[in-house]
Amino acid sequence: MIDIIALNKNILVIVEVKARSDSIFGNPEDAVSSKKIKLLVLAADDFIQTKELNFDVRFDVITYVVEKQKWTQNHIEKHSILLN
Repeated sequence: MIDIIALNKNILVIVEVKARSDSIFGNPEDAVSSKKIKLLVLAADDFIQTKELNFDVRFDVITYVVEKQKWTQNHIEKHSILLN
């Protein structure tokens, strides 16, 4: 499942959102496995083909970590790729 699909300046942005209650077990972005990435690419390709879109695609990760009741957000932009 794709968390967010957005259009930003003619780039279709596919976003995975990860949150953690603390960083003791690592950064949330580390939980985006190669299997998850493959599934996101397949889902994005299906979405693009179904909607007959012609955009470059960028895969981003947005993370949230809460420590001591303070939320920290990080937006990681990945390089654009062409799926179609």
